[in-house]
Amino acid sequence: MIGGYHSSVGRPRAETWSARYELTADQVVDTAVSLVARHGFKGVSMTRIAEELGVTTPALYHHFADKRELLDRAADRIVSLIEQPPASAPWTERLRALILDQERVFRRYPGTYRYLIDNPAAPARLRFMDIRLRILDEAGFTGVALARAFATIAFFHTPEVLADDASVPDLDAVFSAANRSAAAGSVLGQFPHVEKHIDLLLGMPYDEYFRLGLDELISALAAGRREPAPRTAGPKKAR
Repeated sequence: MIGGYHSSVGRPRAETWSARYELTADQVVDTAVSLVARHGFKGVSMTRIAEELGVTTPALYHHFADKRELLDRAADRIVSLIEQPPASAPWTERLRALILDQERVFRRYPGTYRYLIDNPAAPARLRFMDIRLRILDEAGFTGVALARAFATIAFFHTPEVLADDASVPDLDAVFSAANRSAAAGSVLGQFPHVEKHIDLLLGMPYDEYFRLGLDELISALAAGRREPAPRTAGPKKAR
């Protein structure tokens, strides 16, 4: 072992020392992001990152004070992958495109959204909030209407991505399998409304199901965009 790095059989000493000084913080973050894609945030450790890079764990601390600092950087890198729609588009189209791309990114990198929730002061969490709030601001949402819209989006999207702690590459398969299981259940007849609509749900892919709910949500937000005017008391009646 030389300078915190493993020396490989047949590798010249000069090359090993060179690797130490060529390792950059960006390379460490890149490796952490790659591990998140393969194993989720819960599967990322300093030891695993070091093994991927061919270094010892202490070598990582030349760039990061601790694991939290490194994971914050990885989370921010992942959130930065979310494409922001052009400002010239209608706000409803921008919001729809943004949420769909957030869904894509969070499914690609399991555990990211839970990391944001667990670390509310992380730059990634603030960036994630900011890109949503920008669209709402520019759409003219204010006050209570803005808070209501922000909360509605969050509570619509949050349950979907909190199921991402383990990588689920084919949500269509999971979604349709769940519906098939419900349809085949011996107790289905006890739930007449499920029985009535199960054929409709069986034929709907996950992405289509998600988009249906998203379109309905954005339509409702558009209808209630303006904050209601405060109630004023009517003229006092003469006694």
